[in-house]
Amino acid sequence: MDQESLVRKKIHALKTFYTNLFIYTAVCIACIIIWVSMGGGAFWPIWVIFGCGLAAVLQAVSLGQIPKLHELFPFLSPSWEEEQVKNQLVKTDKPKNTDKYEKHAEHSHMHIPEEVKKKISAEAKKKTQKK
Repeated sequence: MDQESLVRKKIHALKTFYTNLFIYTAVCIACIIIWVSMGGGAFWPIWVIFGCGLAAVLQAVSLGQIPKLHELFPFLSPSWEEEQVKNQLVKTDKPKNTDKYEKHAEHSHMHIPEEVKKKISAEAKKKTQKK
């Protein structure tokens, strides 16, 4: 995807966010007007305000409009998913754990000579290269 299409996509998402924000505000004001015209009573529009507010905040966070929340909830960041994919790909590209025998030896208090460790590492590298 080229730079212009990425920018256009982001601008479209922002336009959608601002449109939704306007609609949320209009709906909340309409609910308050209906509540007042019906004589008050229990303030039921709070549920609409809360729902619309939560939707607006989540949408704003996903677009990076509230950057501090990305520190608390990194999965809401637009780039989080791509970063996770890259991390998983890096993990799967690494060769298998060649020192598993060393770790086992540490736990069982066995001593493995250095030349045996080197031989095990060399054999493990050969196996990963064949794949």
